[in-house]
Parts: sequence; structure tokens; C-alpha cells
Amino acid sequence: MTTNLYLIGTPIGNLSDITQRAIDTLKNVHTIVAEDTRVTKKLLSHYDISKPIISFNSKNYKCKILTIQKILKDHNVGLTTDAGTPGISDPGYELINSVENFDVNIIPIPGASALTSAISVSGFPINQFYFAGFAPRRESELKNLLESTSKLNVPVIMFESPNRIKKLLSLLDKYANQKNVLIMREMTKLYEERFYGSIKDASIHFQNPKGEITLILEPSGSSFKSLNENEIFKLISKLKSDGIDTKSIAQELTKVTNLSKSESYKKVIESKDI
Repeated sequence: MTTNLYLIGTPIGNLSDITQRAIDTLKNVHTIVAEDTRVTKKLLSHYDISKPIISFNSKNYKCKILTIQKILKDHNVGLTTDAGTPGISDPGYELINSVENFDVNIIPIPGASALTSAISVSGFPINQFYFAGFAPRRESELKNLLESTSKLNVPVIMFESPNRIKKLLSLLDKYANQKNVLIMREMTKLYEERFYGSIKDASIHFQNPKGEITLILEPSGSSFKSLNENEIFKLISKLKSDGIDTKSIAQELTKVTNLSKSESYKKVIESKDI
């Protein structure tokens, strides 16, 4: 008997961000395998769905695989992550690999994704990118990651928790070649926030944030980081001659240099004395 393992995309915050196909699949499967049973139960309750749920996360997946395999011999199973699309930064791939040689169809049910949602509003060229998953916790590992990805000249995307973002930004300011960063916080929720600016300004802005964070480092190759003092003032002079106001010039400097907003504004003011 052939059965189906459905990888079901679920909301990343707003419960309305789910497809009708996903709802129908949740209703029709025999059992739901969930990374976070609390989150999935809340979703099922919202749509008046009652199903057996098995916890399956990074801490317990090894002891749950056999149970799920037995269910899949006779029944269809749905796999969900705590937010978004399964198989990305969760142990979903372990379950897929464990049934690869079984008589099981592995079927994606597309849905919300923090990764693609952040990419879509980044304003960066995203024909290619590097996804690092959750940011490395060790400083040496993060440094190695930044060194290797700097050669690729593509956006680097990371997930991070609110209690660790301050430390991450401090290390990025220390090691990253990229000058600017896009940070999405609490995506699809009431207090969703989009921040774009220098890593230095991000460090000042995100002191005690709440909610999960997706961070995108701007491609290093799009940077004019190597501009010297004389070139910076030439750029300011040109923008002034084009009729650009002081605030807008400072914003442009922040985009094309490693200067923070305050540093850029100071440069524009200094240029008046030259």
C-alpha cells in the first residue's frame, strides 16, 4: 500500500496565511507530526481540526522515527514545522530520509516561509543567495562563515532569536565586509518591523527586541566600502550640485559606505566647510 507524507506549509505568524489546500490536507491525514505541538494545536483549533499529533523536533526525532514509519505503512501523515515550510532549519529532512526507500510518496504542500518573505522585501538582487539557517553561536564559526561567503558576492541570510541578535550584530560589525543589513522582525504579525541600514545603526536600534528575526546581509560586491575621504566629499559635492538636500545625501552615503546615519550626516555638514 502506497501512502503519503505531506510537508505542509503553515503560517509564520498570521493564522490567515495558510492555503486552502493545506487546511484540507490537515483535515484528511491520519496523523500530524509537529515540530512544536503547542503551535500546531493552536492552528488546528483555529480551523476546527482534531487529529492525533506526534512531537518531532531536534531533541526527540531519533526516537520518534520508527513510530512514524509504522503509521506510514497504512496511513497518510502530515509534517509541520513550528512556523513556515518544513524541512528548512528543522529535522524534517531526517524523516524524509528515513522513508526514502519505503512505499511512501513525499509531497510538498507549499505555504508561508520566513526565508522567501524576507527576501521579497529586501531590495537586494536575489537571483542567488546563501542561506545559513540559524546564525552560528561560536564567534570562530561565524567568522569562518563570513569569510567564505564574502567571496560569493551574494546576500547572506540568517535566522536569529531576539535574545541573541545584539551579540550577532556586534560580531557582524567586527567581521562582516558588508555595510548594510535588512532585518525583518515579527513578520506577518501586528508589530512587524522592517529595518534597513548599516550594521552599526542596527546594533543601536535592536537593544531589547521581541519576536523571531530574519537577517539579510547585503551583497559585499555592491558596496563602495573602499571610498576614501576625498572620494566621499566628491560624492557629496556632486549630490549637492544635483539639488539633493542634506538629509537625502546622508541617506545615500549610508547606502554606499560603511558610515552610520549619524556619521554620514556629519560628513555632509563637514563638507560645507571645504
